[in-house]
Amino acid sequence: MRCFWIGLILMIMSVACSPISSLPGSTTLQTLEPISAQDVVDKTAGLCCENDWWIKLSEAEAKAYEGSTNGEELDPGVVFLELLDAAGDKFDVNEYFQALSHLTLEDGFVLDYVYFAPGGGDGAPYVYARQKIETRFANYSEYEKASIDDYLSHILVDGTAEGFYELAVLSVMGEQFYLGWHFAYNDWEVVSSQERLDAIIELMKVNKSSMTDDQFEAILNLDVTPRVEFEGDNVQVWILLFTKHGGFYQRKFTIKRDFPHIMNEEDNLLIEYNSGDVY
Repeated sequence: MRCFWIGLILMIMSVACSPISSLPGSTTLQTLEPISAQDVVDKTAGLCCENDWWIKLSEAEAKAYEGSTNGEELDPGVVFLELLDAAGDKFDVNEYFQALSHLTLEDGFVLDYVYFAPGGGDGAPYVYARQKIETRFANYSEYEKASIDDYLSHILVDGTAEGFYELAVLSVMGEQFYLGWHFAYNDWEVVSSQERLDAIIELMKVNKSSMTDDQFEAILNLDVTPRVEFEGDNVQVWILLFTKHGGFYQRKFTIKRDFPHIMNEEDNLLIEYNSGDVY
């Protein structure tokens, strides 16, 4: 009987001393170090692309037009990627995992993309996940007709706060490469350090922003620290975003803790701003 009570006491002590995040329905809130969080953003943005990629897009459009005059149908998006590939400059989206070290791809899958180029310098990539043994889509038209899952649903998080933050970053930045002309409106930027916030303010001033001193003061007081909250089966992530075509937003992600990490987003406008740039 004595051994029973000793065992029971030890079991209670073990549960009481366990981390709160391991208890069903528990809530833990973590804030990430702004400097290291911004480093993740900068490394992700720095993976792509070479400065003159748009020249190859122009060449692809010219080649497609020339082909059409000869009765040959060429997809400028396909030609563009072929030109990049031939020059050894084509961006491999699987390189994202070099910067996002807390994320991995579902076993047996790789990331790939097609390129949509309707003409006039417009263009954008569409990222998808495919099994390694599957043939990639030949062009955007094939991709558009297919019924495929969001590529993010094939990405696993290692369970850490950093991992769920990285998944949020990827959801914002994953298709921000080779953006031509009108598609450049997709300029959402994750702001996770005071230094980056200061740099944005300086750029706004250089561009003769119509913002008042009080508005700039309000921007300076924005919280740049990413927050991650674990609550039961879900994880919530809050990050600060900036776009030249809207201003500063707080985006809240609600993510399933277990794989597949189904994700919902909710934006809250903090400070309105528009640069006036037109593409």
